[in-house]
Amino acid sequence: AFTASFLIQVSFDPPIVAVAMKKGRESYDIINSSKAFAVNIISKDSMKLIGLFANPKTSGKEGLDTVVHQEKSLGVPVLTDSIAYLECKVHSQTDAGDHTVVFGEVVNGEVINEGEPATHIRKNGFSY
Repeated sequence: AFTASFLIQVSFDPPIVAVAMKKGRESYDIINSSKAFAVNIISKDSMKLIGLFANPKTSGKEGLDTVVHQEKSLGVPVLTDSIAYLECKVHSQTDAGDHTVVFGEVVNGEVINEGEPATHIRKNGFSY
């Protein structure tokens, strides 16, 4: 698991999102080998997760050991406290400077809890 600084919808048909991953992260290696990932939308009440998964020492598999989660149909982790999630199959990827942009086709998703989604923007004072 990792905190994504950049996430965007890039296609309606098929539904595709793009996420930018900092190079060298364990999570990139996991996604690259599994060819799948989940986007977990967390609530403002769970902002601590942004910091947890932004830290290279607690991202990847190690960070998942500290939170309640379950695997969905693609074998990707979905955080139980998420507001919603998207399951994605890797469509393609491209180099983008100090990040790699991974494009994922959304194959499943669900709203699982109520809440206001957390957003990570520099002007709100939250940084990692």
